[in-house]
Amino acid sequence: PPLSTQSKIVAKLDEVFGNIDHQINLLKANIEDVESVRKSAIESIFDYHESAIIQKLVQKTETWNPISISNETFEYIDISSIDNSRFILTETKVISGKEAPSRAKKLVNENDIIFATTRPSLKNIAVIDRDLKNLTCSTGFCVLRTKSELLNFQYLFYYLISDIVANKISPMIR
Repeated sequence: PPLSTQSKIVAKLDEVFGNIDHQINLLKANIEDVESVRKSAIESIFDYHESAIIQKLVQKTETWNPISISNETFEYIDISSIDNSRFILTETKVISGKEAPSRAKKLVNENDIIFATTRPSLKNIAVIDRDLKNLTCSTGFCVLRTKSELLNFQYLFYYLISDIVANKISPMIR
């Protein structure tokens, strides 16, 4: 097109992209506000409750050696499987028992909570949302299986993602 038409197109695109950038900035601000409200809600709930010894509220979980099924496959969760901004399990890796890393040892069940003990300040925490035979996570996780008659697993999950827990753990990190 002629130069004058090109200039009009560029001006229109500048305007459109400027509006898009403005909307993106508004959305980012809204997301920050929502995150702040979420944190505030969690903190206000747990500030009022007494502490308990978690060991009394959770069950011992199982470990296994995947080499025992060397030719079969199973699903494996490592720390990269967790989305620590949404606190969810995003993916698992399907591997055979003979290819299993040495850290693939902890069996997990649906509704278990996995809490990464490697750099816990990153909050790689998630609830297991699937029921699969031999679903296994890395020994880099602490697996928390609540005693359902004493503790709601979702309650524990929300507590674990709170800054209260992060602040308690932070001084112990070396």
